[in-house]
Amino acid sequence: MAKTKQEKEQLLSKLGYILTEAKGAVFVDYQGLTVKATESLRGKLADEQSNLLIAKNTLLKRALSEAKLEVPAEVLAHPLAIVYSPQDEVTPAKASVMFAKENEVFEILGGILNGRYLALDQVKNLASLPSLPELQAQFVGTMAAPMSQLVGVLSNATSSIVNVLSAYQRKLEEA
Repeated sequence: MAKTKQEKEQLLSKLGYILTEAKGAVFVDYQGLTVKATESLRGKLADEQSNLLIAKNTLLKRALSEAKLEVPAEVLAHPLAIVYSPQDEVTPAKASVMFAKENEVFEILGGILNGRYLALDQVKNLASLPSLPELQAQFVGTMAAPMSQLVGVLSNATSSIVNVLSAYQRKLEEA
C-alpha cells in the first residue's frame, strides 16, 4: 500500500531525528529476512531500548542530505533498515552484530555515530565495547576496590593488635 505524502513527511522527520539526535545508528541490509525473524529482532531491540526502522532509500537519501551526512553510495545501493537507540551509542551496534551472527541474510553495512559515518569494521569495533551499564559497573567496582582493601588492612591491623595484647596478657599471667 502506497504511503501518503503526510506519512512520507512523518517518516522523513523520524529519519532526520534518527540521523541527527539518536546516540547510535547502524545501517543493515535486511533483504531476505523473514517476517518472523524481523519481529524477533524488534523484540530483542526493544529489550535493549533500541528500535528498527525500515524506510525506502529515496527517503533515507533525502534525510541524509538534509542532515548533511555523507554515506558511501554502495551502502545506499541496498534495501536498508536502521537499528538505532536514543539512549546508548553501543547498543545498536552490539545488537546488530549479535543478530547478524544468528542470521546470515542480515548484513551490517555501516553506521552513524556523532554525526559521522562509520564503516563496517568501525561498527564491529564499537560493538566490542562494553555497554554504558557495564562501564558504570566497572567504574563502581574500581572505586570500591581501594575502600574494601582499606577495610581489610584495618581489620587485619585491629586483629594484630588484639593478638599482641592477648600474648602480652598471657606473658603477664605466667610471670
